[in-house]
Amino acid sequence: MDCQGWPGRLSGKDMEGKVSGKSSLFRLGVWLALMLVVLAGLGWSFRDSLTPLVAQYADSFWAFLKQTNPLVFFGLFAVLPALGCPISPFYLIAPGLYELKWNMLGFGLAIIVNISLGYWIAAGFLRPLAEKLVTRAGHKVPQVDSSNAGKLALVVRITPGVPFCLKNYLLGLAGVPYKTYMWASWPIELAWALAIVIVGESIFEGKAGLGLLGGVFLIALILLTKMARNRYATKSDREEPDSA
Repeated sequence: MDCQGWPGRLSGKDMEGKVSGKSSLFRLGVWLALMLVVLAGLGWSFRDSLTPLVAQYADSFWAFLKQTNPLVFFGLFAVLPALGCPISPFYLIAPGLYELKWNMLGFGLAIIVNISLGYWIAAGFLRPLAEKLVTRAGHKVPQVDSSNAGKLALVVRITPGVPFCLKNYLLGLAGVPYKTYMWASWPIELAWALAIVIVGESIFEGKAGLGLLGGVFLIALILLTKMARNRYATKSDREEPDSA
């Protein structure tokens, strides 16, 4: 399986660029941390006057979310993560708004739209923009052919540390067939959504049994993902001497 260029396998020159990018990210992280410390200090200093105000706005925002049409909520989920918005807030908020069955139906359909949109962004007229974003993030577009498209799609999908939208862009840029891309992506993303939403549902509803089920499901996904990564890494190490 030739996965040259997949996330995490960079040449020396590419690695230098990635190290430079990491240095920039580190400096940005330091500045953000300092800003958070300053903001936290200001918040603590004025906590007596700010606490009621924050609580008031939080209650108003939550009331607004509860009045939002589910089609709007899941429509935003279908579009925004494809443009770089994190997906976790949606998974964490949804259990407090809708029943579990509607969350799974909504996320199940919205994930299809979301990953399709990310794929078409990378494979269509916005390809140059997607390439630029992937390169800036320090990743290299994988090389793919008909024999390894499915395996490559799975490898990229379970690779840690790569933002959700970039995984979609990488596979679209690599030219993975859409049908293969969908079958490798949708079940994995739906499984993670199900685990997180079940845990969130147990917290909002106070159901310990449901929380235990969600926790076991989440741990199982983490272990399965780790096993799959280790299996690929071992197989890749065995194949490299042969290719050399």
